[in-house]
Amino acid sequence: MKSIVTKIIILLILISILSSCKEEYQTYDASDNVISGDIPTESTTENLGDKSSGHNTEMVTGIETVPYPNPQSVYMYDQLTENQKIAYDAIADLAAMVIESNGQQRLEYPLSKSVDCMDMTLARDLYISNFMSQMSIVNGYINEHTNYDTNTVQSFYFAKEGDFDIKFKQYTDKIETADSILASLEHDGTEYGKALAIAKWMVSNVEYDDDYNLCHDAYGALVAHKAVCDGYASAYDLLCKRAELETIYITGATTNARHT
Repeated sequence: MKSIVTKIIILLILISILSSCKEEYQTYDASDNVISGDIPTESTTENLGDKSSGHNTEMVTGIETVPYPNPQSVYMYDQLTENQKIAYDAIADLAAMVIESNGQQRLEYPLSKSVDCMDMTLARDLYISNFMSQMSIVNGYINEHTNYDTNTVQSFYFAKEGDFDIKFKQYTDKIETADSILASLEHDGTEYGKALAIAKWMVSNVEYDDDYNLCHDAYGALVAHKAVCDGYASAYDLLCKRAELETIYITGATTNARHT
């Protein structure tokens, strides 16, 4: 008998809690446009995003851009060792020189001192992971002079070869398209508002398509509006860094593939 009474009491408490939750849900007003008890619509979620600062904010059109790449702004730069920074800065400087010259001449970049090959590899990987839109240029055409006896790198160099002109045209198209997109976006002026505006553009304009030949590159997302996971991520990363927002490009592994 005592057990039955206990169960009844617990049941009554649960009913009371559920009734309280229902009442709270019906009266909670997450935005000015959510009517009591209604499920938020697309328009109301947009309003939620626009009110990131907690009050009505005047919207502006266009996001001001900064030079790309902006290499020392990345989240892990300050954690690099001296030698890793030497290699990282060299790759960043040489990449900027390639872009400025349109890749029309061979370039040499001697290091202030030799760095270990492992430090060079880490620096290259960090640079690429933060500026994925330059991967085809940096990994394809920027190489190093290595002393294999000491396993150190003395300098980097750029040599135009193969299909560089095609890759470089794709890169400049990405930058021009990114700037055009950013100039068209409406936002509230905050970093959150800018990031949200960029995300909304991605959702509205890019479709998942693994048949397109550049679906793994930001070019696919920005120019052709077709991409897969790394194409989406690379495009978002480019747009945000061009808008001076800090982003981190993250990859992970599933049971049968890597994804971004």
